[in-house]
Amino acid sequence: MVVQKLLGFFDGIKVGKVFRVAMWILSQYCQTQAEIEGALGAIKTSMGSLPFVDDATLQAAANTAAAAPEKQGPAVLADGTYATQSGGGVSLVAKDAPPS
Repeated sequence: MVVQKLLGFFDGIKVGKVFRVAMWILSQYCQTQAEIEGALGAIKTSMGSLPFVDDATLQAAANTAAAAPEKQGPAVLADGTYATQSGGGVSLVAKDAPPS
């Protein structure tokens, strides 16, 4: 009964905190397959179509990411050691080694 009432006005929820609590209630109280499918359908319709941003915003983000300088600092290798890159090449530093 609570789940059906919540699903009835789920599309009208506009506040993020209320939406979050409603999703929590659905996750806790949906018991049957039909209730779960109804909850997922209501969530999808209330959120709208993907992507959530328009093309201009995606293009601006891509331009900003391309213009951002590369991260400088140590990289963690697959074996857990740190590698720092200098002008001469890559130097390895042991994970537990004290700084020099």
